Amino acid sequence: MTENRFKARQQKRAVEEESRLEQAKGGTTSVSGKNHGNQKMVPVQFYMTNDMKKRLKMYCLSNDTKMTDVLNKMTDEFLKSQGF
Repeated sequence: MTENRFKARQQKRAVEEESRLEQAKGGTTSVSGKNHGNQKMVPVQFYMTNDMKKRLKMYCLSNDTKMTDVLNKMTDEFLKSQGF
């Protein structure tokens, strides 16, 4: 029973994410959320070790940059290297 609910939630999230991607491709922006250029920014949540977070934070402090900027740049470079 819980497995079916889990699958239903996964499918719903997949449809919602696909909808968001289509909106981003179309260049539409929303009033809510942050914007980067002409693209809407959406929150992403993931986990990392406390030590890794501290190291990233120290890097950002010593290079006068934001953690978000570093993570976005790394993600973009990774996806480009993978052909996406």
